[in-house]
Amino acid sequence: MNSVQAVNTMAPANENIFYSSYCILPSSAIPHLTSLLQRTKVKQLRLPRFGFHPPEPLLKAIFDLNSLYVLSLDTVLAGAAQEEGSSWLSPQHLKRILNLPNLTSLHLAGGISSDDEFSLDSIATSPSLAHLSLQQFSAPHILKIVEVMAFTNPDALRRLDLKVAASQSGMMSEDEKTVDTELTGVLKRCTKVEELKLSYSRLDVDSCEAEYLKDTLSMTFPQTAVSVNLYD
Repeated sequence: MNSVQAVNTMAPANENIFYSSYCILPSSAIPHLTSLLQRTKVKQLRLPRFGFHPPEPLLKAIFDLNSLYVLSLDTVLAGAAQEEGSSWLSPQHLKRILNLPNLTSLHLAGGISSDDEFSLDSIATSPSLAHLSLQQFSAPHILKIVEVMAFTNPDALRRLDLKVAASQSGMMSEDEKTVDTELTGVLKRCTKVEELKLSYSRLDVDSCEAEYLKDTLSMTFPQTAVSVNLYD
């Protein structure tokens, strides 16, 4: 489905802007969307995949949404993009997003475009972010992001939904395998987490490993609702 399907709730002045997750945002929609974000106190924003690198005016409009408390982005380029399948989201973009003052819920799908450790280390968490969903991020990136958030503001996080991208070889490397252990250690700082959801590719984790991980996490965090799922 290539057409844009915007679904706005009945909230006044377009406070909630939702695009269908099944569409690709064409360049023709950008001027109107940018203008709308610039003149509206948007509270909830869900954008689909872009068929191109988002232009700076649109990104700036998103970064300036001080009223925003729910944000959902798919960072993977799609359609006729020259770099189809790659991510447009840089660590610098993520830092700007996490610095939005009222952001409480963030859903990102697709990963980050850079492995720059210095940039990842500089990520600053929003002081009010309570719900974080990272879908199809690499295991090291997930660990780095959660680690920074846990040490910056450990009492803020309430819900974590982490879907680890499948390894290209179909088998996790030793570095990727250590992420679960390190993530458990990091999450011990986040004593207020109420819900933890982890998802792995069936090519990387089998059902026995998933069950063992769930049991381990459930014992480590008895006050947290833990689920470990496998995807094809």
